[in-house]
Parts: sequence; C-alpha cells; structure tokens
Amino acid sequence: MSKSEIKEFKEKTPIEERKAKAAQMLQDNTDKFPIVLLRSKTCKYSLPAHKFIIDGNMTVGGFICAVRKYLWLKPTEGLYLYLQDTLPMLNVKLSDLYRTYSDPDGFLYMVYTNQEDKGF
Repeated sequence: MSKSEIKEFKEKTPIEERKAKAAQMLQDNTDKFPIVLLRSKTCKYSLPAHKFIIDGNMTVGGFICAVRKYLWLKPTEGLYLYLQDTLPMLNVKLSDLYRTYSDPDGFLYMVYTNQEDKGF
C-alpha cells in the first residue's frame, strides 16, 4: 500500500531538495523529527500539508489522535498509519521509529488511510 505513494512523492521531488529541507528542519528544531505523512489512494480525507516536524517524545497513538482531530473524523471511522507496509505499535515513540526507519534523505515516511470501523 504505502510504497507506491512514497515512490510517487520521491519521484516528484529531487533527493537534493528533500535532503536540504530535512536538514533545515532538523537544524531549526534539534529535539524534533521530520515526518512526511502521505495520503493513501484509498483514503477519502486529505491533509493540506504532508511535512511535519514532530516532538520525539510523541507516540504513534498521540500522532494519530492529532491527525484525527485535524481531519475531523467521525467516531466510527478509524485512521491507520502505515510504516513500510506495517502498522506500528501505538505506544512506540516517533523518535525510535525515526532512528530505525528514516530514509537516507532525512525524513520518516508514513502513509495514512481511513476505514469505517463500527459499521454504523
């Protein structure tokens, strides 16, 4: 699911530009981490921005809550974040994910999608 969205994003933006943007974000915010959050092709909601600078102490669950509030999702809809085609555990800190899974260009790439959870 997530590889095609990430590949398309990387093809649109040269690696030098992505590296420079990530380096600038890291320099301006030493205790935060740059994340690129891309919309899945199956998701019906869209964020106006896709680059975020996130506090390293924030967990995946906290990040999902922040994105849910921004998207104004109904309580019956689930929001899922994929990291390299897997769902990361909700209690993992984003800083740990960044150190393990960040791209050589300096960003951590994640893809989000929604799904009707409760069937209402």
